[in-house]
Amino acid sequence: MARERRIYSDKGIGERVVDNPMRTDGTLEADLEVKPVGEAGRIVVQVSLSTRIGGFARVRGRTEEQERAAERFRSAWEGAQIGAARAIDYTAVRVDVSGYDGTDTLEHGERARREYRRAVQALGMDRSALVEQVVVHDMSLREAGRRRGIHGGKGRRRLQQRLVESIDILADVFGLVGKGRDRGHLRRDGDVVLLEPATRQG
Repeated sequence: MARERRIYSDKGIGERVVDNPMRTDGTLEADLEVKPVGEAGRIVVQVSLSTRIGGFARVRGRTEEQERAAERFRSAWEGAQIGAARAIDYTAVRVDVSGYDGTDTLEHGERARREYRRAVQALGMDRSALVEQVVVHDMSLREAGRRRGIHGGKGRRRLQQRLVESIDILADVFGLVGKGRDRGHLRRDGDVVLLEPATRQG
């Protein structure tokens, strides 16, 4: 599994350590001479947080668990779009006698639909709609608020608090530990309300 470096920037760029797709026995051997065993054959790549967690990338002070929960919700929503809903016989014997028939893809879609359904049931329709707008469709809090008739900073701050609480519910539903209760305080950055990390004492 990819190990992520926690990088925050205004551009929403993070770094992730992944297996080197160009790795060969020769490059792995060279890596082992200069890197620890766990890092050999791996490289650091830049990732756009918005492609993983949509508009939630613009919320500062988010925790790793919240990012993972948002990413998992987005992944479940995207996976749920694959294939038609149909019964799956898990007891059926599978023998590879021909080319790929797409069964694994359909089963992935069915698993994603179950996970998405579980998330929506835990959130309720209003919260799940908010998370979907921001995390999946990359909508800003300003736009999400406007669609709900919310104008002004105070209303958007309440909406952002609702979004963060919804992500925490998802972290609990998905079994992610920690759930990041220390979320800091709110401030205004330009015309977007952002969550700033709290200053730690001591």
